[in-house]
Amino acid sequence: MLRRGRLMISDMQTLGAKAEAEHAGNLLNDVEWELAQLQDTGGNQGASMKALYMKARRALRSLALSNPKIDFDEIIFVKRQWPRLNHQCSHRVGEAQIPGANLCVLKGLSPDGEVRDLLNADQARGGIGRFDLSYDARRIVFPYAAPRLTPTPYGYGKPGVRGGACIMYDVHEVDVDGANLRQLTHDATAEDTEPIYLPDGRIAFMTSRDDRFVQCGDWALACGLYAMNRDGTGLRRVTEPKEGEFYPSMLDDGRIMYTRWDYLMKGYNVIQQLWAVKPDGRSATLVFGDHFAFSVGPIAFFEARQIPGTSKVICIGGAHHNTGVGPVMIVDLDQNRGRRSSMVNVTPEVGYPEINPRVFREVTYDELPGTGVPTTRGDAGWYSSPYPLSEKHFLVAASFEQDNAAPRGYGLYLMDIHHNRELIYRFEDASCYSPMPLRPRKKPVAIPDLFHGVPPDTPGTLFVADVYQGLPGVPRGEARYLRVLETWSKTVHTTPQ
Repeated sequence: MLRRGRLMISDMQTLGAKAEAEHAGNLLNDVEWELAQLQDTGGNQGASMKALYMKARRALRSLALSNPKIDFDEIIFVKRQWPRLNHQCSHRVGEAQIPGANLCVLKGLSPDGEVRDLLNADQARGGIGRFDLSYDARRIVFPYAAPRLTPTPYGYGKPGVRGGACIMYDVHEVDVDGANLRQLTHDATAEDTEPIYLPDGRIAFMTSRDDRFVQCGDWALACGLYAMNRDGTGLRRVTEPKEGEFYPSMLDDGRIMYTRWDYLMKGYNVIQQLWAVKPDGRSATLVFGDHFAFSVGPIAFFEARQIPGTSKVICIGGAHHNTGVGPVMIVDLDQNRGRRSSMVNVTPEVGYPEINPRVFREVTYDELPGTGVPTTRGDAGWYSSPYPLSEKHFLVAASFEQDNAAPRGYGLYLMDIHHNRELIYRFEDASCYSPMPLRPRKKPVAIPDLFHGVPPDTPGTLFVADVYQGLPGVPRGEARYLRVLETWSKTVHTTPQ
């Protein structure tokens, strides 16, 4: 703890909290001196060690909360029962939600802060997913799943079976004071989920309305990215998903970053990577995740958000077969196929819950000698939905439970990359999810729309910079043809799947 505290003190000095850092440093000096005296005298180690521990903890908590990057005193988040189904295709959809959720605002970053609900008791009987805050911090867009009149079993593993304690998500919007709740999408046969505000005033969201299914388990719906006007009109498809896309967020340059699931090269690579696309659908591009050639890493990257002003992204190194949780990672989009430092697990006590063993000679998750990369989760808990405050500091939902789907396991924490962790808020009867500062934020670049109005049969252009890159031993000038493979989405149920 003292070592981590010294690293925090150095960070705070750099950020400008010099007086607070000096005060905390003096307190830690006192603790270290008292600790040395205690060890020399061999006194009452138990009680004295606890007293020194608490003295250091109070000093570091005070310093952590004095971070100049905490220029807000309210956090918006979701209160909910954590979804129970251990599959990434289910925990993000409305039908899999446990009824009883709300959008909440915490005033005061403290366990005794004031929490206010934005939805009334009747509205809060359903399920709520990942939301977004408008750039002027006046409105919230979120997916809401009303409770099913007669709850039925969710159709996990049963193609074509729709059911659950809630119905499918629709996109809603509400003012930050809880007024003017309005429904923006109205498709009872589709999951409309994970909406985000675009810098041009529209809203993008993930949806299953194209009726596509996952290839290996066609009980699961394959969502893709759509956009619409703020009032729900002008609906347009943005991407062409294969197995599904999820967790959209904005990049500073105006592109939408998201997780995309592909079975391309499944036996040799991770299958849920980070992609980006322009809001009009142009230039869909892999931006991170093709790391099989240089480093052990997770099988999926979830809930990624760009760290403002950098090329780095904070995310969860997730598993395909849990509720989207795992260690917190920072990856550098400028080093897609670079050295290992382009992908860092900043909570190494939580190892990668799943990796692709085919890449590593069929070894088990805890048998990767010489890599220095943790791959066994152990009993350290889980992380979800990190929100960056700087390159080294972030908000996060964290659980200490061994069960990643513990309904009331997750609370809100302030953390840094040195693993200093401070409790912000925790319920006794529910989990917290997706913390976000309630404050205005800078809009990304608004990329001009060059697609709207173009006839749908207009040919596109694919640019290939150098076909010989990645083909060692093939002399330049020898290539004569390109083979282009097209994979079609699954739209019918089959037996076997």
